[in-house]
Amino acid sequence: MKHTYLTRVAACLLCLCALFALPSCSGEGSEVPEGMKYATAEGADFRLYVPSSWNVNTAYGVSGAYYNALEQSTVSVVKYPITADMELAMAASDKVDEERPSTRMQWYFEEEVYTALSSVADEGTLTAHTDDFADTTLDGVNAKRYHHSLEVKEIELHFLHVVAERNDAFYVFSFTATEKYYTDLYTANGSDVKKILKEFKFADTGYKPEDPAKELEDEGGAPDGMKLASTKEVAYLFYVPTAWKINVTNEIYSASVDGAVVSVTPYQPSTTNISVKTYAEDCEKLLKDASENYEALVRFEEGKLGGGNALIWEYRYTLGGTTYRGRQVMVGYGGMIYSVTYTAQDSAYDANLQDAMRIFEEFTFRRS
Repeated sequence: MKHTYLTRVAACLLCLCALFALPSCSGEGSEVPEGMKYATAEGADFRLYVPSSWNVNTAYGVSGAYYNALEQSTVSVVKYPITADMELAMAASDKVDEERPSTRMQWYFEEEVYTALSSVADEGTLTAHTDDFADTTLDGVNAKRYHHSLEVKEIELHFLHVVAERNDAFYVFSFTATEKYYTDLYTANGSDVKKILKEFKFADTGYKPEDPAKELEDEGGAPDGMKLASTKEVAYLFYVPTAWKINVTNEIYSASVDGAVVSVTPYQPSTTNISVKTYAEDCEKLLKDASENYEALVRFEEGKLGGGNALIWEYRYTLGGTTYRGRQVMVGYGGMIYSVTYTAQDSAYDANLQDAMRIFEEFTFRRS
């Protein structure tokens, strides 16, 4: 079950890092290819399709899917806007030739993607498979392809990345898998991953799902000035201020206002020796490794959430040149670990903190 645990911890990281990554546009994409389905998060200015046999996972606002829940076999696409600091760094780098756009993609991969791989790999295990490095295209846009393998906690994983630049942003396609699934889903003739890459499309409008993932109903009993942001399908009652916008298109329950987000993330431990603190420490390590800068402001203080003993974690981190602050409260309940997380851009954190604190205070578990 190690793969499941790593996937869950990675999900914790995605919840912290990806909530602000996508634009809030609307509009339908192109026709879905035969035998495939959307794996596109709301607002994405591209269309990611996967075979019908895959399991779509856009719960954290990231476009993606997985083939097997028990072993690493995932695809995703993330857009990273090019910041002014990145432009300055590229201009100063002797690796970038502005007359050769591919050198910009090479720079981004080496500075951002490869650095992230290095940070999570067990020492001495990161291997570049240069025979699978190539110039390629992504929906007709020039792109670069890379293949690496590494071990994470002695589990061997393969990573295929395709990096393209379009509309002042880098787009990164990632396929992560164990060796078995890397062979079956990518290297095999007519493989799923090759088809996913072939059918990928850029779009001029953000993706809008036809049907919401969740239908909310008023159960009554909401505190004054608040509304319910969860359904009867979950073991908790998640209330947010009435002015906050509830996200009903992702599987993760969340709400936002003015550059701030509060979300609830469940995790079911696969073994009895994974405690709330162990899970929190692993989430912190991944966030620290993925961030350009990380600072722990409050580290695992004891507190309360939903009537249970909880750990409180506050931090500041920088991604893509933007600084965020977060407050996360983790609690065990009914054999699960629940994380309620408030995240905002640093400039908006204090302005919405009072609302966030009330959300934490009113969060409760169902007793029947």
